[in-house]
Amino acid sequence: MSDISVKTCPSCSGRLVFHPESNQMKCDFCGSFHPVEAASSKIPYEKTCRMEDAFVQELAECTCQSCGAAVCAQNAVISLGCPYCGNPLLISSRVSNRFKPDGIIPFAFSSDEAMRLFRNYTKKLWFVPKALKQNVKTDDFRSMYAPFFLFDFDVNGEVGKNEQMGKMEINKLPIDESTNFPDDLMDTISPYDYQKMRPFSSDFLRGFLGEIYNENSESFMPRAKQMVQETFDSHVFLQLNKMPGKAKTEMSLKTRQVNYVLLPVYLFSVVDFGKRYFFAVNGQTGKVAGNLPYKKQLKRMSKIMALIAWLIFGLPLLGAAAFILLGTILGWQYS
Repeated sequence: MSDISVKTCPSCSGRLVFHPESNQMKCDFCGSFHPVEAASSKIPYEKTCRMEDAFVQELAECTCQSCGAAVCAQNAVISLGCPYCGNPLLISSRVSNRFKPDGIIPFAFSSDEAMRLFRNYTKKLWFVPKALKQNVKTDDFRSMYAPFFLFDFDVNGEVGKNEQMGKMEINKLPIDESTNFPDDLMDTISPYDYQKMRPFSSDFLRGFLGEIYNENSESFMPRAKQMVQETFDSHVFLQLNKMPGKAKTEMSLKTRQVNYVLLPVYLFSVVDFGKRYFFAVNGQTGKVAGNLPYKKQLKRMSKIMALIAWLIFGLPLLGAAAFILLGTILGWQYS
């Protein structure tokens, strides 16, 4: 059986969960508030992650101390709720020793606020199915701490035939490690405000889902290098007043530091015509991104309307422009 950490209210023995709005622990029975347990590390980023091996562990079997039910947790899961009574469970062995995060950014708002942000987001999208906008419930969100690596790089490069040198510093480049989150979606809702990173405390996990990394940081270097290359090229071409692709760049990276952190995400998925779509809300900044389904009928109608508008307005204007251009070439005189 795996070691399970639970936390109860000292006043009534109710369940304590993290309350984003107050930044404290809240009892879900008596409503009292209690401070988050102080973390052991003084400041975040004070150590560099050494992740030579991937996280390997079989399913964790545990017993809920509230209802006595047997609960199984997937390999990388560190916090979850009992599927029978909802009691927040924490697998403490998976957030200790070398798997302990260097830092954590707590959730800044509740799922109700995430729902409001999502509705404002979809309200502006004309072709999203109306049923999706109206029928989404707060319970459809997954409130989850996602594992990220933050890379610090020193970048050196040469540009063009003259071998002009370029240097950059990249700090806290976020790369999400979870297989539950589409990479492009997580890239879009980043970055977070890393100045508000807190030393890790397991109290922040209580009441939320959470995962630990299951691949070492070296596995993500190709993706990190590609992102840095794009940033470096854009910076260099801006400085040289050239368009990207007009000058060849050679770049080298030196890794200064890699930190393993947990970042808050509200994730939602929906199936439309057999295809699954995702959207995410940054649990700190509130930024929303998603790859949402569009009604095929409306999308097709918009193309037809655009073609009709072009035939009515665009074609005559194109003919007039061609007539004027021909007249200019032939030297016609206008009175």
